[in-house]
Amino acid sequence: MAALKASLKKFKEDFKEKRHIKYQCSDAAGFLKHYFSTREVPELTKEQKRKIDAFWAEYGVRVRQYGWYRWYTAVADWEAPEGGVDPRFIPLDIFRVVLLPYLNRKKLSYAWKDKNYFDRLLPGMKFPRTFLRHIAGEYYDGDYRHLEGGELQEAFEGLTKEGSVIFKAPDLNRGRGLIKREFASADEAAAFAKEHAGEDYLIQERIKQHPDLAALNESSVNVIRICSLLVNGQTRIIAGSVRVGLKGAVTDVSYVDGVEIVRLIGINEDGTLKKWMFDQNGNRTPAKDVIPNPEMKIPKWDELCEKVKECHKQLPYFRLVGWDMTVTEDDEPVCVEYNIAQPGSILYQYACGPLFGEWTEEALAFLKDEGNQEKYIPDSYRIKKRR
Repeated sequence: MAALKASLKKFKEDFKEKRHIKYQCSDAAGFLKHYFSTREVPELTKEQKRKIDAFWAEYGVRVRQYGWYRWYTAVADWEAPEGGVDPRFIPLDIFRVVLLPYLNRKKLSYAWKDKNYFDRLLPGMKFPRTFLRHIAGEYYDGDYRHLEGGELQEAFEGLTKEGSVIFKAPDLNRGRGLIKREFASADEAAAFAKEHAGEDYLIQERIKQHPDLAALNESSVNVIRICSLLVNGQTRIIAGSVRVGLKGAVTDVSYVDGVEIVRLIGINEDGTLKKWMFDQNGNRTPAKDVIPNPEMKIPKWDELCEKVKECHKQLPYFRLVGWDMTVTEDDEPVCVEYNIAQPGSILYQYACGPLFGEWTEEALAFLKDEGNQEKYIPDSYRIKKRR
């Protein structure tokens, strides 16, 4: 009976995993279908495909969606090497079904991405000041002290003195669930809290960003996304970009008629900005259209990178992290949030080239091990070795 139960459990797990892989492949193909509907891009030559195949064969991976190479070669701000294609670009399907399961522990991410606990998980990183937390039906202040009665009333009263504040769901994703509010009275704040009594949330200060960042778009916090890779105990900064909100938007990611709008500019190693701004569909416009000063450099860039390097080492379950950073009007680096469940790959390859850049070999080294190939490469992606 025990063996039967174990067999049934494995069958269910395998079925669930296959369904997940099928969904991820289909979703990635859906992205490509949409992208190719927006413009014509050249087909790959047989020689280019052979070059891509040879690269991934070193890691035991079979490429299924060559369209990603067509797309990145046509769209990205990147000069391809001789041969016209850079095999180090990471197709979305391979990123999701082969790489991310190894790089980041998905099951652990549900707890570690809870914004209510960022201050506890990374005490060495500065996050926006929190005035009120609502966790599992109970109220807490920014220092996690339980609030009720008169103390809770005082917290509601305090919100009226802060001007605009930001309401966030703890699992906020891509700006959804963020609300900017002002409270004229403690009763109004209490009524708002009651309205959201069934939710977990936190209420934070509205960040006043550095003037150089505000110059890109004053209404939104224009987040500096730093992508970092943790390998062999060392943190590598693999990409940097700044996301620019739409005029009048509160967040750097906006939704117009239900369509997500993202605009980002790549950042060079020295903190200066690259020459193109990309949207979510790979359309590029001159970055100078939104940069008032062509010599602009991201404020505190080196310090931001050093802080990311330091703090990523405290997240060893997650080897790839997307950090949404900013700098306040007082020149202080602040982390708005970090992203571990969906650190992203498409947009940052538009703006900065191949995802892992010069660290590609380090990032993929785990696939040199045959045991890891068996564990992390699904059958439909694995190159079967001849016996």
